[in-house]
Amino acid sequence: MGSVPRANGDEPFLAGVGDTLHAIEAVGVALLLRAPDAPQLDAAAVVVTPLGSGVVENVRLDDEVFATANAYRSDRVVGALPMDIMSGHPELSAFAPFPYAVGSAPVFAGGRRPAGTLTAFWQRPYGGPQPWELAGLASGARRLTRELTRRARAGTPPVPPPVPVVVAADTEVSGNVTSTAPHLYHLHKLAVLLSSAADTRKAVEMTVQRLTGGFGTLGAVVTSLSGRQLRVLGQQGCSARFAAELDGAALSDGSPEAGAVATRRQCVLSPADPRAAGRLADPSGPGERVSGDRTAEGAFWVVVPLLSGQRVIGTCSMAFDAGRDNLVAEQSVLTALATLLGQALERTRLLDGQHALAARLQRILLPGTLAGHPRLTSASRYLSATSGIEIGGDWYEMIRLPGGGVALVVGDVEGHNVPAAVVMGQLRGAMRAYAAEGHGPGTLLARSDRLLVGLDTDLFATCCCVALDPEHGTAEIATAGHPPPLLRTPDGGYPALGVVPGPPLGVAATGADFPVRRLDLASGSLLALYTDGLASAVDGELPPRALEEGVADGLGLGELCDLLTDPDAAGAPPHHHDDAALLLVRYEGRYEGRAA
Repeated sequence: MGSVPRANGDEPFLAGVGDTLHAIEAVGVALLLRAPDAPQLDAAAVVVTPLGSGVVENVRLDDEVFATANAYRSDRVVGALPMDIMSGHPELSAFAPFPYAVGSAPVFAGGRRPAGTLTAFWQRPYGGPQPWELAGLASGARRLTRELTRRARAGTPPVPPPVPVVVAADTEVSGNVTSTAPHLYHLHKLAVLLSSAADTRKAVEMTVQRLTGGFGTLGAVVTSLSGRQLRVLGQQGCSARFAAELDGAALSDGSPEAGAVATRRQCVLSPADPRAAGRLADPSGPGERVSGDRTAEGAFWVVVPLLSGQRVIGTCSMAFDAGRDNLVAEQSVLTALATLLGQALERTRLLDGQHALAARLQRILLPGTLAGHPRLTSASRYLSATSGIEIGGDWYEMIRLPGGGVALVVGDVEGHNVPAAVVMGQLRGAMRAYAAEGHGPGTLLARSDRLLVGLDTDLFATCCCVALDPEHGTAEIATAGHPPPLLRTPDGGYPALGVVPGPPLGVAATGADFPVRRLDLASGSLLALYTDGLASAVDGELPPRALEEGVADGLGLGELCDLLTDPDAAGAPPHHHDDAALLLVRYEGRYEGRAA
């Protein structure tokens, strides 16, 4: 494990950051360290005044605006102007209450490359950091470098925690923190995080993490109100038995959570309250209850109702050490926290329902199974990159032809909305009908083009169509503004197919021509038909490397589809926040195949 600042274990370390803040008269100073699993710098320790809530916690290494990234890349002390920061990151204006000038100096841990930066913020409407301020920041960075290097050589290299340690600049680190600055800081950051949460699970996960890592709770659990019952949405530090009892608990059971819902007021359980016993997990046994005696030694609970407007939609229960009773006295902090979480849960719950509806509609519009053939092995996947009620226009199809062949179709209707999905459904149905009449790829696309023009929707579509004759091992290919299939030959080659593309469907007012390219397929040839969610941004095609790595690992077609549509998988092609449809078909020749 690496070494990170701890509120109660690194007083000299945090005091050093605080000394820098006072020396350069900043409103906030943060130590940011290189994240171990992402190309960014994450805050590890922050010292703030009440004006320092705009301290930035995460900065990408390739950012061209923030002084933090520039100092890390250049190994130099760098400053940034308020106007430059706001113009490069206008989203910050919605969350940063003041314009900030920023300065940053690299810090090291015994290596040639920086381990991170020491970054300072000044509340300043005009002008950047002064030379004496940057000099003082550089001096503080050198002191931190000595400490980080000593720790690294002792076997504890610096690693940022999930939530930074935050202390107030106007208090002793080793004493009780009575300033509200750290609480306001974490409230500000939680508001920023919850505003971008796309689903309820993520909102609860970020809240619980911030409560335990930022507000210092010993345990936390969030519930939602479902009818006359409470359902647990997420928890940390609680015993498994307590969480199980709370999940599904009736509002009539007299629990503190039920009382908070009924009275719409927060409930505080003192350490001696028997209702507080058994709620915390025992560190010596994961998921076990903490004994009543141990609970009485210093843990109390605060249960707050979560409101959306005038409605109670759930509860948030938090356990604190008895020494943190000052937080309970600060009613405004807990009220603001509950308001933020309540509004976020109401918003994400609506998004969850909309996304579930969109996903169901998308499944209805796509084929449930692929038409099989004894000489073909096939697999398909669809990956939605949308959220809420948005529905993609991508589709794929595998159709049995009257002569015994198979038609492969992949297409993409412009847009991510209901009209795009409707047009996609119309095109898919029409193509099935045209293929059933025995038309080849060129005619199929030409008729679909006339159909889309006649619909007068102002939408266009791209499409790739392949007619396979498994008995003779031939393929006819035509495209409409769409990349041709990626063909892998049995010897591992990826030949250019020489397909002349036609225009997208629905663009030309008069009949368009869609040239057909005929190919001979050897036994073991693999065809990949795909939409632009899997295409390279350079040439708009699926990179052969992405396919080859999976083939080299001996993956089946189903596993290969999973690899190509998983944006986090090693070897997966680049994704561009778009839907992705993929259809893989291998010609088995005289060997019988199967559908994956």
